[in-house]
Amino acid sequence: MNIHVSNNKPPKVAKPNSFVEATVSLADCYQNALAEGAKGNDDLTRFWVDSSRSVKAFYKRYQEEDHKNHLLSGLQKNDSKEILIEAVKNIRQAEPFVMAWATKFRALQIRDFEDFHEFHWDIFVDEVVPLTWDWESDLFVIQHKRLAILETLLKRGQQRIILIEPDKRRYKKLCKHVETLKNSDNVAVVKSKDEIKKIISVWIDHPPFFSRVISDSVMPTAEEKKKELEEIQDLAREGMINAITFDNTIKSHGSTWVENGLNNFENLLNHPNMACLKEKFNQASLIVVSPGPSLEKNVHLIEKAKGKAIIMAVSHSLEYLRARNIVPD
Repeated sequence: MNIHVSNNKPPKVAKPNSFVEATVSLADCYQNALAEGAKGNDDLTRFWVDSSRSVKAFYKRYQEEDHKNHLLSGLQKNDSKEILIEAVKNIRQAEPFVMAWATKFRALQIRDFEDFHEFHWDIFVDEVVPLTWDWESDLFVIQHKRLAILETLLKRGQQRIILIEPDKRRYKKLCKHVETLKNSDNVAVVKSKDEIKKIISVWIDHPPFFSRVISDSVMPTAEEKKKELEEIQDLAREGMINAITFDNTIKSHGSTWVENGLNNFENLLNHPNMACLKEKFNQASLIVVSPGPSLEKNVHLIEKAKGKAIIMAVSHSLEYLRARNIVPD
């Protein structure tokens, strides 16, 4: 069993290590949420529903075919089918309540954040956080002047948050305020939505699979506002794809990189590197072309830059340039 209770405090749900553990744990979370909901205890109901979100996020590991095959063989080997069937039955029994409870904000018919009372923020978060959500890795992008949403998310366990604040004075004030908040180490404040992709791309340790964008409108209706939110969501999605791709690359080639790095350590110390180019091209722009997925997509831009900037080709990028009749400098 992966649920621990201590000192009458709200119980903590440990991360599952297998499909069966995840299913049993999810059933426990749903049944506990149902029991607390029957008592009218919103705080503990919310705790169990929030815990179930993290458990459901575990299933993302089994999206690949190899994992599914491993799952089936594991069930047969461990004779876990009866346990799994019972857990699934309990999940189905409690699932309608959990879904209705998590979406009760829409029944309030509140159309403006100005009409919020303090207790509304938790109910709003119940609605906007998907029922499959990893509080540690998935992310929120917030374009909102009221800090209650930020503080509510941090209190609930959300870690990765990006705040957009274009106003210079508010930006500085917001940065200072974030530093005072508990568990805000992974909260980033940016001045423009264009910075979002860069920040998310480096979250390769448990890369995010889902993101949510919150604006200053509960239900945005203006076409221009909707378009802006879609642009933010697209940038977040591109950043997540980069992070997931990089994470997969590291897992596939990490040991090779370490081995090559150790073998070439002496050469790295004794031979020139990019640092020697500092101050060398003060009067001109320099484009360093490296191989990678983005080169094939953007090589046409280098073609346009020929004659306007110095082009330096490194490693295997020369073949891409030659295919386009681009001669590097």
